[in-house]
Amino acid sequence: DLSINQMAATAIGNIARGSQQQTEHVAEFGGIQPLCDLLEGTAGLQQHNFIVVTLPTLDKILAVGRQKQAEEGLPDNTYGTLVEQAGGVDKVAALQTHSDVGIAVKAAMVVAKYFPDRFHGQRLTALIQEGVIQVVRQPGGGEDDQATQVGDDGSDGDSYGEREVEVDGQLEGDSGEAGEER
Repeated sequence: DLSINQMAATAIGNIARGSQQQTEHVAEFGGIQPLCDLLEGTAGLQQHNFIVVTLPTLDKILAVGRQKQAEEGLPDNTYGTLVEQAGGVDKVAALQTHSDVGIAVKAAMVVAKYFPDRFHGQRLTALIQEGVIQVVRQPGGGEDDQATQVGDDGSDGDSYGEREVEVDGQLEGDSGEAGEER
């Protein structure tokens, strides 16, 4: 059974994965805290599922915040600040060492993109050395044109729909486009 708070946070996450305007409304009307709260709790399949859904939702909120920052000439990503105030940065940073590689990689991508000072580079290096993440040259590309694949079959073992992650000085993730199946 889901608690009322978990059901509400799940509904907020569903709205945030909609249009840019819906994502902005979720961020601006207090939806970040309940989402960050989903990143902690008891272990088990239910908690795992909350994390798998919440990480890409936070990624989309942060991407919309970054876009808003650029469009409005703001000094900071205000949604990033809200995530930090909700304790979300600490929680996502801690997930970089999660036992589920898909969660660990997604958390590392979110941290690397939006909070690079909290990036756990040693964990990423260990995953590359273990062969879980493979950095491969892209045809026709220069020294910086690389892609990263997670898993033996080219899939990353999670439900984010990502297959390749572009690397150019930092990790990049999926775009979080509206309508994308999660």
